[in-house]
Amino acid sequence: MINTIPIPISTFPTDFVFFFCLGSLVFHYTSRADTLSPASTQDLHISRAEEILNKESGWRSLTGTTNFGYISSNLDREPACRLAFDLFINRICGYVGSYYVALRGQVDALVFAGGIGERSDALRRAVIDQAGCLGFTVDEEANSNVPKGDDNVVVLDVGRTDAKHRTLICLTDEQFEMARSCAEDDGLWGPKG
Repeated sequence: MINTIPIPISTFPTDFVFFFCLGSLVFHYTSRADTLSPASTQDLHISRAEEILNKESGWRSLTGTTNFGYISSNLDREPACRLAFDLFINRICGYVGSYYVALRGQVDALVFAGGIGERSDALRRAVIDQAGCLGFTVDEEANSNVPKGDDNVVVLDVGRTDAKHRTLICLTDEQFEMARSCAEDDGLWGPKG
């Protein structure tokens, strides 16, 4: 249950901790931070609040770490890791479901990208297990054997061939893309001449 989350509360106002435990701030962002009452944050300076939101909330508050590899490899040994993982899967599937309905089921694929999406077969398996009712599947062998470092492969299909929708992994290189974007932006380099 959410009310049993082990959170160090010595520096948090009581109302803030309760709000935090309800899950609105489980990850690094929130859409409802404005619902905190003035009484609960009266003595909380904005820089301290930013520090709490950016460095002490999310996985760190639930598990003590932001290392998703550690969290996903300790699901059976540490209840806090299981809770953080399950909350994350629930949050992802909430978005998948919302977009699926908004698109009226006209979906080509569910795409996993970025560090966690590319590297965590457990995450992909759990999301697909929960979103399977929408027609997504995962081929266990393909999902567990994603090649690493193959420059020729950018998109991998890890879904079963009989699925209604495809399940893909898109290998990304965010740092390269940011550097390329900056290199191509003439406004960053000043006038030529």
